[in-house]
Amino acid sequence: MRNKDLPQKVFGGQCVKSETTMAAEQRLLDDILQHYAPDYWTSTSRYEFEGSRYIRRTVSNGEAYDMAVRDLRGHYSILQVDVIENPYQYGRFLIRKEHLRKQGRHVVERQMYHPVLEEDVDQALEYNCDTRYYNAHSNYMQCSNKRTRFYAMPQHCESFFNNGFRKVFIVLSVLADNEHSDSVVTDYDTHYYPMFVVITT
Repeated sequence: MRNKDLPQKVFGGQCVKSETTMAAEQRLLDDILQHYAPDYWTSTSRYEFEGSRYIRRTVSNGEAYDMAVRDLRGHYSILQVDVIENPYQYGRFLIRKEHLRKQGRHVVERQMYHPVLEEDVDQALEYNCDTRYYNAHSNYMQCSNKRTRFYAMPQHCESFFNNGFRKVFIVLSVLADNEHSDSVVTDYDTHYYPMFVVITT
């Protein structure tokens, strides 16, 4: 991350409460892209996001690739790795993480996995893994009482695919209250953000 501490004006709410214009939102978006985005992102300007909330780009090596496949190597054949750059969701995630810490809550940021069918990848990215928007009916492997489910290891959700040829994992950063559970569900979509999409066999 380029800067671990977000500006206080964001957390105090004064940007949201006193500046409601489009110009203020654009400045915040530029601020996230230029100062707080992960180092492996390539976008630096809000103009790159005109017409879309996120950018999806394929990588075949490098830091992002290694992060995405670290728990999949040796278990699956990697067909494609995509980096997801979504400054809107990432900004909400950072703010929520800071709020939890200011409340004295124990926060563990974990890399976790969410299984999807290939036909649902676009919906998952557009609606931040809200399973209600998936084309296919979601099942207990993807959610619990309408709350999205994430897994510590991709093998933990292997049975979702029913031995299908191509298996798709969304790799996310998830705010959890411990670092040992095999799966996590959350009420709030600000507690996670999609980092990568990995397509495997």
